[in-house]
Amino acid sequence: MEGLITVGSIAIVALAFYVLRDLGTFKGALRKFFRRDPMKLSVIGSAFSPVDLPNLDVAIRDFAAKAGSQIKTLGYSSAGFSMRGGLTALLGSGVMRTKLGPVLYREVPVDLGKTSQCVENGVHLIDTGRARIAAHIHSDIMKGNLQLEVMADPPEAGVEFHESVRAAIAELNVYRGKVLSLEADQVEMGRCAAPAIRFRALPKVERQDIILPEETLRILERNTIGFFEHAGLLARSGRSVKRGLLLHGKPGTGKTFTAKWLAQAREGLTVILLSGEQLWLIKECCQLARMLAPSLVIMEDVDLIATQRDESRHPMYQVTLHQLLNELDGLASDAPVLFLLTTNRLDAIEPAIASRPGRVDQAIEYPLPDAGCRRRLIELYAKGLDLQAQDIDGLVARTEGASPAFIQEMIRKAALISAEEDPNAEPIAVTDAHLHAAIRELIFGGGELTRNLLGFAAERP
Repeated sequence: MEGLITVGSIAIVALAFYVLRDLGTFKGALRKFFRRDPMKLSVIGSAFSPVDLPNLDVAIRDFAAKAGSQIKTLGYSSAGFSMRGGLTALLGSGVMRTKLGPVLYREVPVDLGKTSQCVENGVHLIDTGRARIAAHIHSDIMKGNLQLEVMADPPEAGVEFHESVRAAIAELNVYRGKVLSLEADQVEMGRCAAPAIRFRALPKVERQDIILPEETLRILERNTIGFFEHAGLLARSGRSVKRGLLLHGKPGTGKTFTAKWLAQAREGLTVILLSGEQLWLIKECCQLARMLAPSLVIMEDVDLIATQRDESRHPMYQVTLHQLLNELDGLASDAPVLFLLTTNRLDAIEPAIASRPGRVDQAIEYPLPDAGCRRRLIELYAKGLDLQAQDIDGLVARTEGASPAFIQEMIRKAALISAEEDPNAEPIAVTDAHLHAAIRELIFGGGELTRNLLGFAAERP
């Protein structure tokens, strides 16, 4: 009997030792939550893009709300934690035992002027009543992504949780229907940082603000607004709903202005702006466009990277061009995505883009405005002014060969000249004399460079 008591006492002491040792540790907290040894539960893991941090937060909270559960979040602190090891490393029984610590949050934009605090390193505990789930989110610095690891009891609940999270990300994505841009200009350890998504605001542009020949506008609307309106029907009939559109013309003819209008012309459309130094992010851009379709990808001044192949060019440009061609070719035909490319240099565009169907399906030329369009542009840009010009016909004739950008600047400069004469006038009165002075200053004072910048093709005023 004494021997049995001794053995039993030892067992109790040993059990107490292990329980006490786990107090205040991460493993102890999970043991208490699951009411069993968490090391005996399997782990399901998957990777997400770093930009999906707010989407993961929304999806997990959506799952808990539908299950009628509250979320408790644990943080941890462990000098021995390996970012590659994940939950397995956190639950390890080595000398460096993982202790409970602060949850690591990151504040991320979720809309224009709106941010949310999202868990970047921590474990969500969810008790649905029929299952207990631990969802570990952490940033994998080495791989440059987010890791979601799920431990559940029973194990099949972990699979259901994963499926629910992915479905919620697709349905409740914080980026859907917004105007976005991709940025990645930081360099870390010789590598570019992971792209970040920024929400953008565009100035309001109405259809009546688009001054184009009626036939040009009709073709434009059919290939953009009409495309998205009928994309579902086209897809069901086996037609491709991937499309490439190239807007080309002289500087200042309204290509960028039109793109801003189209970005707002259809509710629920995701718009991705990619221009200038960020054009090299084409791969990430296309991945985002596919996920958030229907989407419009606007790539301004595409000639910056899509010029004709030249072995003397820097290898970076060759790689970027190659990636652009592959993405335009490889985008799934059932993804309603429209690439809207603009260029002032049609002759410089890579023939493989401009000539091959499937990359660019329609090219639309933006001509210099005719007399009727120039008259409408003068009226449009004179809104808010007291236009006292008596010879509108003469002004229209004198601006032959002028682009919309030139006419806009002409009106602005005429208003400035008038304001200098009468600083107290409201509204500003603009006369023929002010307009003629503005034209002289732009054409003669600015010289050929100003005419080229503002798209004035005439040789004389």
